[in-house]
Amino acid sequence: MYDQCRTKRKLQNIRWSTSSIHAIRALLSSIDKFVRFIILQRKICTIRWIMHETYSK
Repeated sequence: MYDQCRTKRKLQNIRWSTSSIHAIRALLSSIDKFVRFIILQRKICTIRWIMHETYSK
């Protein structure tokens, strides 16, 4: 009986670690997308500014 409890707890710990790994991966991928989005926005802003500077003269 005691061994069953221990194995159950071990399984729960493994489940927790895998779910937390999945959560961390999801978080990292969302952060990555967010950073790429910001970089893209800044590039677009820079391109617009350059075009504005060249065509306004």
